Amino acid sequence: MKKIIPQMIRIFIILPLFILSFIFFTISFSFVTKFILLTLLFRDTDYTLNNIIFNEIQYQKRCS
Repeated sequence: MKKIIPQMIRIFIILPLFILSFIFFTISFSFVTKFILLTLLFRDTDYTLNNIIFNEIQYQKRCS
C-alpha cells in the first residue's frame, strides 16, 4: 500500500498537468493559425484593393 500511494499522487499530478498543457497548446495553436490566416487574407485584400485603385487611376489617365 505504501508503494501505491506515491504512484497515485504522481498520476494525479501529472495527468491534470498534461491535460492542461494540451488544452493550452490547442488554444494557442488555434490563435496562431487564425492570426496568420487573418494577416494573409488582409494582406491579400489590401494588395488587390491597391491594385484596383492603381488600375483605375491609370485608366482615368489614359482616357483623359
